[in-house]
Amino acid sequence: MDQDVIIDNLSNISSDNTSGTSTSNSNNEDIKTYKLAATILAYILTVMITVLNGTVICVLLKSRKDRNRLHFFVLNMACADFLVGAVMMLGYAIENTVGQWLAGNIFCKVYQACSVLVTCGSNNILMALSVDRFLAIAMPLKFMKGGTKVHWALVSIAWGLTVPYIIMFILYCHVSLAGTCEINLPHNSWYKPYFDSVFAVQYLFPALVITFCYVGICVIIWRKWKHGLQLSGSAKDSTKFSKNPDLKSNRPQRERSVQGGLLPKAKVRSIKLTAIICAAFILCWTPYFLYNFLGVHELIAYKSGPTYFMQVLCPLNSVANPVAFIIFNTKMFGLWYKRTDASSISNSNMHQVTEYDTV
Repeated sequence: MDQDVIIDNLSNISSDNTSGTSTSNSNNEDIKTYKLAATILAYILTVMITVLNGTVICVLLKSRKDRNRLHFFVLNMACADFLVGAVMMLGYAIENTVGQWLAGNIFCKVYQACSVLVTCGSNNILMALSVDRFLAIAMPLKFMKGGTKVHWALVSIAWGLTVPYIIMFILYCHVSLAGTCEINLPHNSWYKPYFDSVFAVQYLFPALVITFCYVGICVIIWRKWKHGLQLSGSAKDSTKFSKNPDLKSNRPQRERSVQGGLLPKAKVRSIKLTAIICAAFILCWTPYFLYNFLGVHELIAYKSGPTYFMQVLCPLNSVANPVAFIIFNTKMFGLWYKRTDASSISNSNMHQVTEYDTV
């Protein structure tokens, strides 16, 4: 979210005497240093975010035979993260480099609306992915019968939740007298409720949903393991256990564990991947929102330099998401590289195919 308003409303430094002027000049130099470092970091993050997420998008679009529910959510999240780098971070870096917004009011509104769309969209899709994993474990049979409707509905809701903020930014964003593109609410009393709503919708609510889903997944897995049940979603296994209740109690625990495990390997991999991505979300966004929440409510003193730097660190989550996916799918990316390399050397249509379990 745009924090230029917060920076502009910081306490003014008095310059009535010599020492005050000296302190003011020193603080201005510190702000320039922080702003320069933030601008350089913004360009670095722009390149990292666009390259990493662009690679993930290309691999998922070309790996048609390997697509599954997890990849559907990751593709949507990678598209949102790619635009975080290509739109939000690049625009922020250019504006800081030039020193002012030169594209006019209309493009200012479009830029800010697109920024809030992709930032909130990425976080909401992560929340939808957590719900999807929870449903896959809690209700595997109903989940499988739902087909593609479930994840299409979850993704639609994730993108739909960004609409109120898009409307707000279109209405109230404009180029200020200082030449910066920012949101300017009608009254100063609106800023605290505005930030509180952003804090709740973009961070607190997704964090609570993610935590609930993964605590629920752990509880369900533990209970199923305790009773020796499978979580594969197989109707055959479910019918067998329902018709033979003594079977699960008489069969040794070790034998039940050896027979394919409690979860299929692909599902275990998907749960680990999404758990790491969710942990990265909390780690990346917590410092940003905690700092601004405390500052807005005057629990800590705002300092201009750290505020600039904190603002540019918030999209780190858009770097962590593709890195985690690449680490957990090295075989897929290795296969994609081999295919690309082979097609550039020869024009043959030979393709290597690796079978992946449907998650």
